[in-house]
Amino acid sequence: MEKTDNIDEIIRERLKEAIANSGMSQAKLSGIAKISHHNLNRFLTGARKGITPDTIYKIAKALEIDISYLFGDADKVNRQSSIKPLHQQSFGELLQRLLDAKRMTYEDLVALDIGVGIKSISHYKNNLRVPSLSVLQNIAHALNTPVGYFFNEVSLEEALSNEQENPKSKEIQKLLDIAKDLDADSIRDLLKQAEKEKSLQDYKKITPSQKKSS
Repeated sequence: MEKTDNIDEIIRERLKEAIANSGMSQAKLSGIAKISHHNLNRFLTGARKGITPDTIYKIAKALEIDISYLFGDADKVNRQSSIKPLHQQSFGELLQRLLDAKRMTYEDLVALDIGVGIKSISHYKNNLRVPSLSVLQNIAHALNTPVGYFFNEVSLEEALSNEQENPKSKEIQKLLDIAKDLDADSIRDLLKQAEKEKSLQDYKKITPSQKKSS
């Protein structure tokens, strides 16, 4: 599963490739997908940042390709037509089923640093909102699930059976394995050092003007 902080970049490059392979012009694709040709062109050229889940669905549907490829979860294009739009109600229900299957709570999900807090999660849960593409990708990665799951591309059973190890979870497990061989004093020393490192990193993020005013 491809991981990057810039989901726009992944989608942009893969979408360019998919359009080229389809033989369609941007204008023709826009007409079939019923989206703005102007906005599509601006996104593909990098002049526009961000694209909605609904637009991604329409484009994938028009090109008859899988959502997972566009998000970097699949290495090659798979032709399909079973995807469904990401509606508020369907997303809330799909997320709930996935969390239930993993025996996780919404608080557990937020703790995985998905880019939003519990208030936004409650909006998803209560079918009041759908996440942005970047948050959607963060949720999928945190839960080791292809983004396509939320578009009905893969079933819950398929999503669970094809789980990929979360790099963050792997790193935490390594630390836990190391901690097993340490005494209490050593663990406390490590925690103190980690706190110092975090404080240093936070300080480096402060702008020069902020440092002067402090």
